[in-house]
Amino acid sequence: MSEADVVRTIYRIAAEQGKSCQKIARWLNDTAAPCAYVRDERLLLRGKRKVRTSGVWRPGRVRNLIVNTTYRGEHIFGKRSCTKNRQLISRPVPAIVTAETWNKAQQTLTRNFIFCKRNSREQYLLRGLIKCELCNRNFSGSMNSGRIEKKNPTSGATES
Repeated sequence: MSEADVVRTIYRIAAEQGKSCQKIARWLNDTAAPCAYVRDERLLLRGKRKVRTSGVWRPGRVRNLIVNTTYRGEHIFGKRSCTKNRQLISRPVPAIVTAETWNKAQQTLTRNFIFCKRNSREQYLLRGLIKCELCNRNFSGSMNSGRIEKKNPTSGATES
């Protein structure tokens, strides 16, 4: 598989099948698709020594690939600049995936982020599925400590 084929496959799996970055990385490692460092036999500079990278697909690497606008045909120069008043320069480049596929992959990332188990302490049945009609925000659940507080109707004080 060429590098472009790997990228198209990653986007197809994310957009059409809705798989997470972890599952895509696991699939790429299982199929032995080479990542760029292994293919180019690049060495990584760590301190004074050059070290070979592990050559393993990681979920973070897959996510960075999915959110990169270059693959949909737009290269943005200057986004990694450290200056405050940086000027971003956008230029068209040949697209590897269609804009529709790119947008579907972004929606998959957002959906997977909302329903990710590590983003909540408790698992609620309808988490992320119920929205407020007025502000379009998601409702969320909360746990109480099991303590019931009663208000005294005569004094208005709270009793435990």
